[in-house]
Amino acid sequence: LVLSRFEILQEEQITYDISEGSDRWGDKGCMYAKVKTPAGCCHVFGTHLDAGREGKNVRRKQVRKIHDFIVSLHIPSDEPVVVGGDFNTLTRRGVETVSDRMQRIGAERVSAGAGSTLRRGGREFPLDHIFARDLTPVDAGVVHGTTASDHRPLWVRLAL
Repeated sequence: LVLSRFEILQEEQITYDISEGSDRWGDKGCMYAKVKTPAGCCHVFGTHLDAGREGKNVRRKQVRKIHDFIVSLHIPSDEPVVVGGDFNTLTRRGVETVSDRMQRIGAERVSAGAGSTLRRGGREFPLDHIFARDLTPVDAGVVHGTTASDHRPLWVRLAL
């Protein structure tokens, strides 16, 4: 889901054709919106990847599909890109895998240091991430005390 107070000029989405376990019953994918801001166009992507340990290889393939989707849109290299969502990264290696793929489109993990978005069994996990290209992170964090999801909301303030 992409919400914007600015005009959305274009929108597209892909649905992942690869899922495992209970995730195969839900249509997960990646949503795209080209947003017209006062500073120019910004390209925003939102995603939700497979959950659970059995989905490790599936998530890797889904991240590759996000990358390929972004490349297929031929976004000018001087226009900002934001990619965010539930990447279900249970391990540091999972975070590194997603980060490496996003770096191929010039996007850095701007939510690093924001805090974990899930607490289970007394452990903290950074499952959700925001990546950006050509934007500077100003601040980032998670919202505690919400009950709308099993994940804490993640936010990032970005500047041109």
